[in-house]
This record gives sequence, structure tokens and C-alpha cells, in this order.
Amino acid sequence: MAVSLEFSDFISELLEPFGDFTIKRMFGGIGIYWDGIMMAVLFSDELYFKTGPSNIKDYQDKEMPAFKPFENKPMTMSYSLVPPEVIEDREAMELWATKALEAALAAKKKKSAKKI
Repeated sequence: MAVSLEFSDFISELLEPFGDFTIKRMFGGIGIYWDGIMMAVLFSDELYFKTGPSNIKDYQDKEMPAFKPFENKPMTMSYSLVPPEVIEDREAMELWATKALEAALAAKKKKSAKKI
């Protein structure tokens, strides 16, 4: 399902404290990039943040599912659904977004190290 303009604008407003970020349409959803690094996905008017060892427990504790881009395939990606109560609380949103960005930066660093 597509992402509504209203939801995209709402999330963009919430992420304004992070400064410059780029939104790119992809695979029926939207990728949110900070300094060229994807930190979030919007899909079907839901927000998924990048996860990694430093923040995955936050999502598991709240039983939030991983991003599954294709309904008919078991594949998931290392992004998890952001709980509604986090989206509704600006301070919590800033904390969770910061952790998502840290996870994205760590994943990029790990990927770059493998190339050497």
C-alpha cells in the first residue's frame, strides 16, 4: 500500500530536529535517509526505524514486528515498527530516532569494514 502525503508530512515534521534528511520513494514505500544513510522506512502509513544490536530490544520488549516488504514472502529487513505511543511523544520519538540513526551508522560502518 502507498504512503499518504499526510503521513509522510507528519513524520517529516517529527524528524525536523535531525536537520537535513532525504525522502525517496521506493518499492511502494518511502525511505528516509540522513546523510545518505537509510534510517527509516514508511510503508502503508506505518513508520519503521532501523534496528541493530543497540536498539532491537526496545522493539522486542514492545512486541513490534520487523519490516516485511513482501506479504507473500517470509523475508524481513532490519527495520522494526515504531510503537504508536512513541510517535505521539516528541521526546520519545527523538530518542528512538537517534537510536535508529546510530544503528544505521553502525551497520554502514560494519558493511564498510567487510569490504576491506
